[in-house]
Amino acid sequence: MDVLRDKGLVSVKIAQLLHNSLESGASRKPEGFSLASSADLCNRVAKIIVKSSPSERDKRHREMDSLEAISRIVSSAVGDERVLEKCLGLLRELIPFQNGAIFILKEDTGKLELEVALGYPQDLIERVEFDLGQGLSAWAAREKKTVLVRELSRPEKDGLERLGSFLAVPIIAGSRSVGVITMGHPQSGVFTSDHKRILQLFCTLISGSVLSLVAERQREAVAVV
Repeated sequence: MDVLRDKGLVSVKIAQLLHNSLESGASRKPEGFSLASSADLCNRVAKIIVKSSPSERDKRHREMDSLEAISRIVSSAVGDERVLEKCLGLLRELIPFQNGAIFILKEDTGKLELEVALGYPQDLIERVEFDLGQGLSAWAAREKKTVLVRELSRPEKDGLERLGSFLAVPIIAGSRSVGVITMGHPQSGVFTSDHKRILQLFCTLISGSVLSLVAERQREAVAVV
């Protein structure tokens, strides 16, 4: 947080909110989550802002304002099952997706399951099976790799909506992949490298909360048995 604050890129209040959000997730962690994620988040944002032109710098500050709002929700809504839905809704201010979804790992099956969707959850190669589930989203989560497909021409077919742009980013807590976020849009060329970067920052921000949710549901499943 010192990197952002000392360079005057964010206020002390915003830096502290980001720190509290990640620290809150870390305090509820079962294992594997490190506050190094917080430093990584701040360093990446700082480097991007410093290299930007004045107009771009204003844009980055607006992004930070939205991330501040998301961090406030994550840190204050402990136990609220709608927290991810609220955060995904705020993300629409930064990324022009039409369809967005968050999938979370279910420990007892080892598969990804849909947690939140705004619009229709979209994917690619849906019928291909991977270790964590079906589709390119499951591959992204397994490999811990971001997938950005700018130009698609998949028409509406077999109950699947038209897809022109696709983005998937894994949610990584420590060394574990605990989920994935997918976004789709019917037009080609909608998503950019900037959008990919923002979604990666978002995934870093919510990773502690997602890890906590995965662990809580695992405890509930064990209690039922």
